[in-house]
Formats: sequence, structure tokens, C-alpha cells
Amino acid sequence: MDRDRSCALIARVCCHHLDSLPLALKAIRIHDSWMNFTTERDLAVDAHYPPEVRFTRTAAICHLACTMEGVFVPLAKLVRVAKTLSMGLRCDEVSQQDVANEAWTLVSTLNSAPSVACWISIFNGRFDMATHAKFAGQLQNLDVILVRLLANL
Repeated sequence: MDRDRSCALIARVCCHHLDSLPLALKAIRIHDSWMNFTTERDLAVDAHYPPEVRFTRTAAICHLACTMEGVFVPLAKLVRVAKTLSMGLRCDEVSQQDVANEAWTLVSTLNSAPSVACWISIFNGRFDMATHAKFAGQLQNLDVILVRLLANL
């Protein structure tokens, strides 16, 4: 699914139906994170999605953005918007269960992405092995600095 159309749809839902540009920007960041994380996987399996998935995914992303911002928007409202847009383009109907399942998939996919601390830890371990622990003391100091940096983020 191309980013421009997805982002335009997210902006339409968030700005016109929820009247919130900040929510639209948050939703687009969620979309981009998800897209970056799944693009290679989808290309590897040559994934093709039916058109209504765009509307289901948009409702799920907007719901996650609202939840993350502490804004209460009933899921049913987002489902109605997605259903109206989907049916208007003669796509299959979007259900509340579809949106809930998509939200769960997005959350579980994004939660499985490795963190910066994880990548640095892996690098330190591999560097330590490659150098036969010649820099073990410096790596321990680096870990202390890393913990301080991450605590301040």
C-alpha cells in the first residue's frame, strides 16, 4: 500500500472526523514505523492486500494514536468512518472485529522491533568476541554510559 494514499486517508480521518492535526501526525508516525518494519517481510512473501485493508488499518492506526495520546474516541466511531469510506469505494465492509484484529497485529508487530539498547548490547557482545575481550573494561564503561543516556530519554 503506498504511503501517500495511506497518509492522506489517515489525515482525512483524524482531521475531518476527529478534528485533530496532532493525532493525524501521531498516526502517520505509527504508520511509518509499522511500514518500515514490515516492508521487507511483505516484499519477501509478495503480499497483496485487498483494498478494504487500507481502511481497516487506518481505523486501527487512528485508534492507537488516540489511545497513546489519551484521547477517548470510541472504536465504533472509527469503524463507522472506515466502513463508510470502504463502502463508498465499493470495497468489502469493515467490521469492528477487523479493526480490533488489525490494531492487535500492529501493536504486536511494533512491540517486537528491537530497541536501541538491544542493538548496542548485541554490538558490544559481538565486538567483545571479535576482539577476544581485549576491550572488556571499556565496554563495561560504555554500558554504564548507555544506561544513563537511556534513563534520560
